[in-house]
Amino acid sequence: MSLREEELRFIRQHSKTAIDYAMLGEWEKAVDENKIILESYPNDIDSLNRLGRAYMELARFDESTEVYLRAKELDPFNTIAEKNLIKLETLKKEDKKVNLKAGHIDPRFFIEETGKAANVRVVILAAKDVLATLTPGEAVDLVPNGKHLEVRNDKELIGWVEPKIEKRLLPLIEGGNKYKAYISSASLTDMTIIIRETYQDPSQFGIMSFLTKGIELDSNSLNDDASDGLSDIDDGSLDDDGAELSDDDDEAEIDEDDDLDEDEDKDDLTEEV
Repeated sequence: MSLREEELRFIRQHSKTAIDYAMLGEWEKAVDENKIILESYPNDIDSLNRLGRAYMELARFDESTEVYLRAKELDPFNTIAEKNLIKLETLKKEDKKVNLKAGHIDPRFFIEETGKAANVRVVILAAKDVLATLTPGEAVDLVPNGKHLEVRNDKELIGWVEPKIEKRLLPLIEGGNKYKAYISSASLTDMTIIIRETYQDPSQFGIMSFLTKGIELDSNSLNDDASDGLSDIDDGSLDDDGAELSDDDDEAEIDEDDDLDEDEDKDDLTEEV
């Protein structure tokens, strides 16, 4: 085995361990694993990104900022570092901590399944001080509220499920179906969640929750936003169909009443930054 092959094997081994610890929410151990790599390869960008994320999860914001600045210095086009430096500014300013609910999650939850699960957008997002505390892999609640399906975290409103999807899911939930949702990507400007049907009421037998898969869920985008590669998701079966449901759903856009509702809610929520 060549020296380069040994180096790559060393990095892959400890990177996998670091990612496993991150998936379990063992952030102190994730710090240690990433440091092991950086002791031998101080310019490894991926390890710096993961270390910065681990520090951020531990609310060690100054150390996280220092690591991300180092990563940005080495790679000026490092979007992971750039996005998280912005997030850190908000966290430090608001004196908030990252929500640590992104603990042990079966990565298979994030694989879309036709009819049963889809990755969808969250619209009319909350203020950036709320968004800054959210992380990919974190569980969120789906709460029906009139004609909208709210996305909430600890009773705090994050936004609404995109109109076409909420229009389909609301009557299914009312009919007895149950769903779970996790954040699949999050930033200060946008968010997507993966929604999975966990129980189908007998009255809804034969009715699919999702007529097609939602927007494409790319493991790289999850890694970008999580910045620690929470999971090596197999997205080979995903398509690019977008969140379209069917021709019958084409009229599911936000109507004039929705626009009025959105204006009323702007005291609590803001436009996407």
